[in-house]
Amino acid sequence: MKKSLLIGALLVGGLALTGVGIVQAMGFGWQADLDPAEVVERQEAKFQGQAEMFGISEDQVKDYWAQGLHPKEIAEELGISEEEMQTKIQQRRQQMMEGKMQILVENGVITQEQADQKVEKMADWEPGEGCQGKAGRGMGRKLGF
Repeated sequence: MKKSLLIGALLVGGLALTGVGIVQAMGFGWQADLDPAEVVERQEAKFQGQAEMFGISEDQVKDYWAQGLHPKEIAEELGISEEEMQTKIQQRRQQMMEGKMQILVENGVITQEQADQKVEKMADWEPGEGCQGKAGRGMGRKLGF
């Protein structure tokens, strides 16, 4: 009986450690592999992006963040409808894509024609389609949240 309990406890402990390892490897939660400058840069970009989308100051976004409010809750607090929020998200997605495409063109990774095609294709995507469009492949991105 004690041997069965010990084996069970070891199995549960092993599974728990494996799960933590998988979560860390996939990049969920705190990303220990980032250097402090990257952490700061990413968080500042999130605050800036949300401030632009909501039309408020970064300090206000930080206050909402400190209170534990998610973007949907912030939108509700500010009286922004779901439809308005979807439009803002699409606009932000378009801006981000255009910026990324320009970097790729400037560094010779893709041509301007390829960038234009990608941006045009993305303009046709609808909210919730993910990063691969209507085909439904991919997980999508959170656009700086």
